[in-house]
Amino acid sequence: MTSSSSWEMQLMETAKEELEILQSQYPNRFAYLKSDLQSFISHLREDHAPPRPSSSSSVVLTQGTLSLCVF
Repeated sequence: MTSSSSWEMQLMETAKEELEILQSQYPNRFAYLKSDLQSFISHLREDHAPPRPSSSSSVVLTQGTLSLCVF
């Protein structure tokens, strides 16, 4: 793990802790801030998630027929 990744993971943990504090101490306030923190945490998670294999599709024309191939 690089120092940048380590720093980002620590940042994500701190954001989670702050979100938990906001949710427990102010359940009916600061919805915009809670939403921003949740979004921030999600983006950090996505950045550190293993890459997912993506399916690609291509169109193949053979002897006048149209075929759709999904890989």
